[in-house]
Order: sequence, then C-alpha cells, then structure tokens
Amino acid sequence: MDIRTLTDFDHFAAAHQSDVRRLVASSPRASAFQTWEWNAAWWRHRGGRGRRFLALQFTEGAGNVGYALLWRDPLTKELQPLGEGDADYLDIIAHPEHEQAVVHALLTWLAGDGRSFRLDVKQARPGGVLATHLSAAQTSVGDATVASITGEACPSASLPSTWDEYTRSLGKKRRANIGYYERNLQKHFKAVVFAVANTETIAEDTEAFFALHQRRWNARWLPGAFAHASARRFHYDMAQSLLAGGFLRLHTLTLDGRTEATLYCFHKGDTTYYYLGGFEPELARFSIGSVLTARAIRYAIEVDGAKAFDFLRGNESYKYAWGAVDVHNTHLIAGRRGIGVPMATLTARATLAMELGLKQGMHARFGGAGKKTKDT
Repeated sequence: MDIRTLTDFDHFAAAHQSDVRRLVASSPRASAFQTWEWNAAWWRHRGGRGRRFLALQFTEGAGNVGYALLWRDPLTKELQPLGEGDADYLDIIAHPEHEQAVVHALLTWLAGDGRSFRLDVKQARPGGVLATHLSAAQTSVGDATVASITGEACPSASLPSTWDEYTRSLGKKRRANIGYYERNLQKHFKAVVFAVANTETIAEDTEAFFALHQRRWNARWLPGAFAHASARRFHYDMAQSLLAGGFLRLHTLTLDGRTEATLYCFHKGDTTYYYLGGFEPELARFSIGSVLTARAIRYAIEVDGAKAFDFLRGNESYKYAWGAVDVHNTHLIAGRRGIGVPMATLTARATLAMELGLKQGMHARFGGAGKKTKDT
C-alpha cells in the first residue's frame, strides 16, 4: 500500500474532498465526526495557531482506500486527528475492505517516514477503525509500539424498529411520564410545536440553541459551551455544513411561539448522536428536556431508521433512564520505539483521572452522574 503525505489543507480539499466523502459514506464505522463537513468546518475554525495540517493518503492500486486527517504540533511532534477537543469520537477513515491494511500502513509509516512523530488519539471511537485494528496490528510492525487506555463512558441506547417497542423496553415510570409530560404541555400552552431545523430555520434555530444552552448553564453559575463568540461561530458554521450534508438533526420545541428547548444532534448511518442541548430553566417543572429527548429518539426510529441513539461522552444519570448502556472510548498512543510512548501513556492516565475527577465533582454539586435515575 502506498502512503502519501499532504500538508496544504486547501489543496487537499480541492483534490480529495470527494474521495473522503465517498469513503465515509461506505464505512459503517465512520461516525458523524469523521464526515468531511465536520472536519472541514473544524479546520476552518481551529486550524492554525500552532497547528499544522497533515493528511495521510492510503492508496491501493489505482484507488484511494483511506485517509488520516491529522494536525501536528511543530514543538512536540505530536499528531492528533482533526476534531480534537470538540469531537466525541476520533478516528481515521478507511474503506471496509481495507481497514486492517490501512492501519498496518499507518504503523509502518510511524515506524519509518513518520518516525519523528507520535500519534495521540484521545477519543478513539468504540468499534471504530483504530479501536478495532490498531492494537492487533502492532504485532506485525516490529519497530512500532501502541498503548491503549480505557477512556470515558459513552452511554448508547439500542433502538428497535418501532417506537412502541422502544417505550416497552423502558421502566414503567419513564414510559408513563413520556405521555404525561407531553399532555401537560398541551394543557398549559395553546401551541406546542416540535420541529427539526431546515434551510429556512437553521439560523434562527441555531441562535435559539446557543441562547438556551447558555441560560441553562449560567443559571448554575457556569460559563456554558458558547460563552465565547469563537465557539458560537464554530458551531454556527458546523450546523450549516452538517445540514447541507444531511447529517444535522437540530430538534426544537416551541411553546406559544417561543423556542424553549433544543437538542443539537447528528445522524450518520444507523446512529443518531446527541451532542448538546439547551432548555429554558424557568420551565424545568414541565420537563421539556425529557419531552424533546423522547421526540428526538422517536424521530431517530421512525424517520431515520436508527439502530442506536448515542448520548456520547459522560455518565450523566438521565442517559440511563432512556435505556443507554456504557461503552468506552479508548485513548490510543502509537509511534516508533523510543519516541516516548510509555511516558506519554503515564501522562495520559494521570490526565484522564484528573478530568474524570473534576467531572464527578461537578456532578456531585449539580447532580447527574451515575446510573441511579429519577424522572425529571
């Protein structure tokens, strides 16, 4: 297998965008975070500032069979996938029939032409190309070494083919409350409207999402994800790009003409991903978050034919009330022997422990961690 290194993003986009799209579409392992739309928008907003673009193109015969879309730190010589820090799942892209060969070629490159670099993938997707093949491949590449660390829980709910089947799988109280909460809204509001953002509403819906997310977190004296204008610009662009590509599912709940709840979701293949939400805190007594989550799951089943509703990183208790079970990301570090993989692994373990400790502290203060749940 031939490997080519590409370092100019604009030239890469012009020459390889269509092949990236084709491979992502062909791969059941590729999530919404591996789409061209996500990665291109991420680089537009997060590239530069000490990050240097580096893509590996994997070719077999006359065709491109894989890509690793990466950025490098010129000081540490560390390579990380595009999306680091914002994407819940990181991975490379490979045609299903060439996954193992692409991973083998990646390790060969790290042990050879890329020997000055160390690959650090903090959120390797469960069941993804790297998480599936990287550890197995290391035994066949003599000078490459791979370390893996079990990462954060990513609760995901399996979905049957009908909404009724799904609700029967839930606890009795949750099942009853789904109907009660929605009837209660109909009782107290004249107009209850559920919608999914489209090209005509995307700008207004995105702004409502930002505002509601911030109101929810500011009520807890926390900054929220969109405190800075740069974050809002990034996700506004991201939402537009994902909508154009058919991957965005931005759900809204409007009560008497005011948008009061939003769910920022993505869909790719047979999975819907719940990324972030925003809810009017003054309407908490109506459980509008639960109402809209139920609608989003129903949409995933009935419209998208989804087989999974992935709540992504974090063990907040509400996720388990919807039938989610834990799977875990993997932190993967790879490079030639002597490049510092063991030390990087020790540092990564300590960092993960600290991050999880901080999250548990926040959950203890504000509620939300663990599998014991109640309907709210």
